[in-house]
Amino acid sequence: FTCKKALFLIGVVIVIAAMVMEKDKISDFLNAFVDWCGKLGPFSIVMMALCIATANLVGIPSCPLFIGAGVVFVKLYGNVVGTGLGITSACIGVWLGSML
Repeated sequence: FTCKKALFLIGVVIVIAAMVMEKDKISDFLNAFVDWCGKLGPFSIVMMALCIATANLVGIPSCPLFIGAGVVFVKLYGNVVGTGLGITSACIGVWLGSML
């Protein structure tokens, strides 16, 4: 166990603890982001996919974005098309996040 590994582990624990302590602020931010995406219209599909990819890269849980994508797209395009677009944008985002 080297000093470098110990410092990395301490850093990871600090980041996780900060995220747990600020979970309400993070949740409020994600809700505001989902509302903003709804105002973008068709470009919200690209924005949601990019944000899900970024969340995967950074290690932030992207489940709220999956749920938000479903809510936004169902409001914009109806049940059938909105659900399909939500699933499509989430899958593209996950794929991009795993490929980068």
